[in-house]
Amino acid sequence: MDKTSGGSGFKSKRDYLIERFNMKMKLIAGNSAGTGTGTTFYLSSKGPSHDEIDLEFLGNKSGYPYTLHTNVFTQGQGGREEGFHLWFDPTKHFHTYSIVWNPRNIIILVDNILIRVFSNEESIGVPYPNKQRMKVYGSLWDADDWATRGERVKTD
Repeated sequence: MDKTSGGSGFKSKRDYLIERFNMKMKLIAGNSAGTGTGTTFYLSSKGPSHDEIDLEFLGNKSGYPYTLHTNVFTQGQGGREEGFHLWFDPTKHFHTYSIVWNPRNIIILVDNILIRVFSNEESIGVPYPNKQRMKVYGSLWDADDWATRGERVKTD
């Protein structure tokens, strides 16, 4: 994994419109900020007006809490980030991370414990991602320009 390859990952063959997605993950142990890794599980459509639902683990420097970063893009616009410190060490065991996407809400769960709800408020003018089909993605990527403690820790 280097800056030219960008990392590795997968995407689904199918695309979806409203569904529940579960991913079992165990993170890299140790100084993942120093290795500049970002681990992601997300949904995304294509194009400049894309929709996207993100679960991303930011790089971690040993001893700091792990942060699960979430974001919702609608019509190409993000800015709906929320980060959560986990109550466990995600490098020790596999845990289940879930995105429940339905017409009323986007629900983020960790081991079936609710951590975030993004509600459909189109009736008051807030865009909601419910018109574009999305593929499921997972990746491990070089994130030292963004996800490593706010760019403070560079790739080793």
